[in-house]
Amino acid sequence: MRTLVLALLLPICAYSQQGEGSPSVYNEWKNKTLVIITYPDNKMVNATLKEVAEERWQGKKIETVAYADTKTLKGRKDIVILKLGYYTSYGMPIISISTDLKSELFTNSSDGWAYATIPKIAGLDTKAEKKLLYKKIKNNPVIDGLVNLRHASAEKIKLITNSLFNTTDKFKAGEYEFKFARKSHTTFTKQQLDILKSKTLLISKNSFLKGVKEEDIKSNYTGKLKFVTEDQLKNHIAENSKTTVYLSIAWEASVMVYSIIDLETSEVIYSNVQQPKAGNTYNGVFINMVKNLSDITQ
Repeated sequence: MRTLVLALLLPICAYSQQGEGSPSVYNEWKNKTLVIITYPDNKMVNATLKEVAEERWQGKKIETVAYADTKTLKGRKDIVILKLGYYTSYGMPIISISTDLKSELFTNSSDGWAYATIPKIAGLDTKAEKKLLYKKIKNNPVIDGLVNLRHASAEKIKLITNSLFNTTDKFKAGEYEFKFARKSHTTFTKQQLDILKSKTLLISKNSFLKGVKEEDIKSNYTGKLKFVTEDQLKNHIAENSKTTVYLSIAWEASVMVYSIIDLETSEVIYSNVQQPKAGNTYNGVFINMVKNLSDITQ
């Protein structure tokens, strides 16, 4: 089994944004119909996912099916599904492409799949919003993903979804191998490291909790760094900025799943998982993640 573009998945250890499968699976997908699952009360999210899919899908055709009608897909062998779900090892909400119809819970699927984690917007009070969504979507991981997407810009959703399609575009390449956060990064290509070193890392001010101070992040990162608002990030994405990369962060409890997306190409050039050390708080894990990024830019 070859390692794929966004991460490596093993039965015991889990990694961040990634795809898994073989070249033969990738070729089979090209002969299938892409079914996009649409979600109630989420017109902007649905429309954006469909827009990207229509631009990127190279298969036979595209269909849309409402979340409430997914049972009608049972037994179909001619489809690949674009939908929200979550990565079982950490409970991170994801956008995924899969032929697995069994459930929203994805692990190591023999028929091939790919996913991109959905970055979390910090500090949102979403209890009332989630309660309303739960009346129509009785799946908490899907709701978690929707809540973060519906508070994001269309440009940001496009970026994440394009990064997913870039996984499958390079499904056959087996180019990258990502490992847990550590100081030894011998598996990364020189081209990747050169991109990280040459471009400014954008961190959204809405991507970390208030306890993390901007000055602490700056003092622990040796590369070029800029804090941006969501509106500023949207503009950088829309411009396909050639000088910046975006740090996409998802977390559950004190585990960080993060990746760096090149805004020029919408490709993930680095992806990792930051595990908490003994006694680590959220703040400590976040700073350790920054230090890890600093290690590879030196």
